[in-house]
Amino acid sequence: MTPLVGVVCAGGQTGRAILAELSRRGIRARGLVHSTRSAQCATEAGADETALLQLADQSCWAPAIEGLDTLVFLAPPFAAEEERLAANALVASPGCRTTCANRP
Repeated sequence: MTPLVGVVCAGGQTGRAILAELSRRGIRARGLVHSTRSAQCATEAGADETALLQLADQSCWAPAIEGLDTLVFLAPPFAAEEERLAANALVASPGCRTTCANRP
């Protein structure tokens, strides 16, 4: 079975582009989103499944990332708490490969 990749902020422009590429390559993806509208955008972009995730609420992370092999975290643009959100992602995902990136 192919790995399952979680994409944080999957309803945004960059997240949708990542989902589309994963889908093109036949890699299963879970879009991690903050709203049902974003979930719809992620699904349309190629997510096989979606999960709701409030980035600042650490209690939301475990159920959203359960079963993932890899987590791709891109901080939301202009997020003042970017470092804390990235730390939440790293703390919550000890069992999977995690890629964190910030925008220049």
